[in-house]
Amino acid sequence: MKPRYEIFLFLLFTLLFKANAQANQPRIAVIPLNHINVSRSDAEAITELSETALVKTEIFDVIEQSQISNILEAQEYSISDCNDEQCAIVFGKLLATEQIVLDSVFKIGSLYVRNTKLIDAQTGGVAVDTAAYEESPCTVTGVARDQDANQNS
Repeated sequence: MKPRYEIFLFLLFTLLFKANAQANQPRIAVIPLNHINVSRSDAEAITELSETALVKTEIFDVIEQSQISNILEAQEYSISDCNDEQCAIVFGKLLATEQIVLDSVFKIGSLYVRNTKLIDAQTGGVAVDTAAYEESPCTVTGVARDQDANQNS
């Protein structure tokens, strides 16, 4: 079982090593995650929480989900079409981003597995690839841990 803070360590690692020293914030988009044996509402919540975590860092210019949908619909693309590095390049160009976050979450028995990739939207190269294993969709996002930490403070 991997540590519960793996997703947040992933974000911290990404922020420390990918943060741009320029005054302009790197533009990043979180593509709604692919999900298997997980409800659509849980998948949407995990996507929103990932986006919120990136916004809170104040390092990235994060494109909101509604903006992503509007831009892609105008170009006649479906956001559900993106699940690999090649589509990240296409979406990166359409969304004018430097980086794309691709997520997937699935349930095996009682275990939730989340795989997160940070893709360079220009080259399609995988900058970071990490996985987390948890027993609930809340802990795979860090929500339960954050609430526990706030209650214990």
